[in-house]
Amino acid sequence: MTEVVGYVQYDAEDLVESMRQRTEQALQEKRITIQESQRLLQTYEQSLTRYTYLSS
Repeated sequence: MTEVVGYVQYDAEDLVESMRQRTEQALQEKRITIQESQRLLQTYEQSLTRYTYLSS
């Protein structure tokens, strides 16, 4: 998936950092718990490294 994201000119590290910042903001605003933020980030990062049918 990371390769596919790169094909459309996105940087996977930038995407993860953006998600991390958003979860931190949601934590500060008490919209999510620490456990939810950890699970969200873990799932998000894992999804970027999974297989996609667009592989060559």
